[in-house]
Amino acid sequence: MPGLDSHVLPATEVAAVIHRGPMSTISTAYQELARWADSTGRAPGTFSWREYYLEAAGDDQSDWIIEVQLEI
Repeated sequence: MPGLDSHVLPATEVAAVIHRGPMSTISTAYQELARWADSTGRAPGTFSWREYYLEAAGDDQSDWIIEVQLEI
């Protein structure tokens, strides 16, 4: 597809949550993972995040499913 690049990401261990719904509410997934990281003693500021779009077709974002990953 024009304007898109493909990259192979290195294998890593992640903590992940599934977000269902619009992008306007995805911050709750990030907050949940950040709270988990804090409760397990991981240092803030060293986080590496990824989003994996499982279902994200069309303009109606209410059905979108996105896996938010935090490298651990």
